[in-house]
Amino acid sequence: MSELPDSWVLAPLGSLLSAVTGGGTPSKANAENFRGSIPFMTVKDMHARFIEDTQDHITETALTESASTLVPADTLIVASRMSLGKIARTKVPVAINQDLKALVLHEGINKTYIEYAWRASEARIRAMGTGTTVKGIRLEDIRGLSVPLAPTNEQTRIADQLDTLLTRIKACNDHLDAIPGLLKRFRQAVLDAAMTGSLTETCHQEQQPHDAGAVVAIRLAAEKAPVSRKLQEFILNHPPLPAVDGLPEGWLRTHVGMIGSVSNGSTPSRGKPEYWNGDIPWVSSGEVANAAITGTREAITRAGFDNSSVRLLPAGTVLVAMIGEGKTRGQSALLKIPACINQNVAGVIPVPDLIDPRYLWYWFQRQYEVTRTHGNGSGPKALNCDRIRELEVVLPPLNQQLEIVQRIDSLFGVAAQIENLHRTARSRAKQIAPQVLTIAFRGDLVPQDAKDEPASHLLQRIAAARAELPKTAPSGKKRGRKATEMPAAQPARQTGLPAWMDLPADAWSDHGAVHDEHVVTAMLTAVLKAWGQPMPQQQARLAALLCLQPRLFTAALPAEHAKQWRRLVGQAAEPLPAQVASLQPALNTPWRRALAGMRGRGDLLESGQGTLAAWSLGPEACHVDTSGWPDGRAAFTLAYLQTQGVDVVLPTLSMEAQEFVHARAA
Repeated sequence: MSELPDSWVLAPLGSLLSAVTGGGTPSKANAENFRGSIPFMTVKDMHARFIEDTQDHITETALTESASTLVPADTLIVASRMSLGKIARTKVPVAINQDLKALVLHEGINKTYIEYAWRASEARIRAMGTGTTVKGIRLEDIRGLSVPLAPTNEQTRIADQLDTLLTRIKACNDHLDAIPGLLKRFRQAVLDAAMTGSLTETCHQEQQPHDAGAVVAIRLAAEKAPVSRKLQEFILNHPPLPAVDGLPEGWLRTHVGMIGSVSNGSTPSRGKPEYWNGDIPWVSSGEVANAAITGTREAITRAGFDNSSVRLLPAGTVLVAMIGEGKTRGQSALLKIPACINQNVAGVIPVPDLIDPRYLWYWFQRQYEVTRTHGNGSGPKALNCDRIRELEVVLPPLNQQLEIVQRIDSLFGVAAQIENLHRTARSRAKQIAPQVLTIAFRGDLVPQDAKDEPASHLLQRIAAARAELPKTAPSGKKRGRKATEMPAAQPARQTGLPAWMDLPADAWSDHGAVHDEHVVTAMLTAVLKAWGQPMPQQQARLAALLCLQPRLFTAALPAEHAKQWRRLVGQAAEPLPAQVASLQPALNTPWRRALAGMRGRGDLLESGQGTLAAWSLGPEACHVDTSGWPDGRAAFTLAYLQTQGVDVVLPTLSMEAQEFVHARAA
């Protein structure tokens, strides 16, 4: 993250929360539990920013006798399992289940600001997820999430500006999202106009259309073999349909079987590798998706062709998918190459003097929803070749078909251009909101005001208020319910330093020693030894950092303590001159080497993971010499951290130092 404004701090989310509340699910074995009036919120309800109601509702008894928790209106709810990164706000009191957490903020923290900060961290939150099937994040991950914190007044300005900008961005995206539906309706309207004659009503030519007898004669003449009895019976049983109002004079309503030859294909044995990966194109039903087919995903060999009931259909064949409960059944395609098809696809070879292949393909596109209804069967509905033959088709004169196709091509071309423009615009628009959030939380969205109280002062007040809270005993909740989890706090007290006041000046000076891995090893060992028990990793890193770079600690200490620290540590604890930029000596390389050495020797023992990771010294770590300035600095630093808390010191440090403490810089 880039450098934040001087009045900002990078703070763990936990330091801004007065409580994090989890929930649970009433027993589903008792249906009565879910026949109440209390909204019961789960991840599936997080489809909008504000939650006004939920899909499920529970009773008072279900709430009382389960681990579910009722949270008040206008509470921030985050997903801790599934849909990681989502956050919503309740407009009414709701009960929550175990996959959600309710965030309760300290006074001085703007709720909308934190909501948007969570959204800005969505990618990081998703990356924290653990689990093989369903990803989840732990409470400590939520509390440890780093939040760029602005002064209270600036939080409000940022939140208000984001509300305005993101509302406009959402409106823009909503308009863009509507375009595909509009284009779909436009195409359908074009097809409807084309197939009823209104698209070409000003250019109908004086050509006598085929009458029913002429159509039958042309259909029979198209057969290269003697006409089969099956075709004769079809023609006899499927006379032209009655004319309908609005259809141009001379347009004939007939059946697909009258204007084309219908057949399906097959699939060569998958158990015969020699039947596949040949050079004969083979179409599956999934490829029949309202497009012109110029190539296929699979091809069969001559052996596969000869040993199955496939046939090679010519270019110009119109294909119709015959199975599929989704959108596949009823979709069509136009073969631009000779190809074979599988058993779930019908191929219609148009009679050349009756119907243009492109017109027939557009007809099937127009009739998509109607075609789907003709499926039958006790299971998933499916079409077959007989059903395809029986489908209605409107037959204009051939020259008018060509004019219709030309008009449709032209209008569909315009729609395709709009689609391309929309695709580009939609892709760019999707990036605007994340970019605005990034700008907001690096301090560049609204101007800073020098009169605003720095965020570090706000954090100190929060820490002091938390320290004054009495420790609460377990709430005695019923089985399975956890009490509201409060940030850990210890009573604040003034640290007395009588023994250290008697030490001479520069007692803890390192006299210019190079802070290589050996010095780092000694310092970390001194910190862990002074702590005397497993120590949270982040706290150990912070303490060691302050001891190795004492002027960082000087800037965080109250004047009384800073004066004593500077006296004992010497020149290394003196602040840099005002004209010199803030400087943090590099620690990464010696730190990594020190950790590798301590782990390899067994001097450093580790337990837990993530923000719960803890360090302690191995039994042989006593050989590390920490006498002198390492032990002295460690004792002073830990005494202050124990009484004042990490949350008071950490936000006062530079971004680089905070990244180091959170183990992201080393």
